[in-house]
Amino acid sequence: MELLHTATLVHDDVVDESFERRGFFSINALWKNKIAVLVGDYLLSKGLLLSTSNNDFEHLHLLSEAVKQMSEGELLQIEKARKLNLDEAIYFEIIRNKTASLLSSACAVGAYSTSKDKMLLIK
Repeated sequence: MELLHTATLVHDDVVDESFERRGFFSINALWKNKIAVLVGDYLLSKGLLLSTSNNDFEHLHLLSEAVKQMSEGELLQIEKARKLNLDEAIYFEIIRNKTASLLSSACAVGAYSTSKDKMLLIK
């Protein structure tokens, strides 16, 4: 989960053209966008591959869905930032997709991995 989160932060820094992350130079500030995108992609793929380590593909499904939602949220944010017409409903959709989906999938994966009755956790 942390690899996926870090990958999204690396990609966000590229999209936002941010040269600082948590008080340190961002990867794109140090190595430029091409390397930063590839590092983000590597972290994303490593996180998704780790989710299949026990051949339980429900973890992969949950995490992949979160990655999809986070990407949709970022694209919506970019679209709305250009038009400057962000209302409250759109704002909540963006943060639900970009932030809440990651937290939700972390909780779902944790619950799924500890439940004896896995069918109760599947959507």
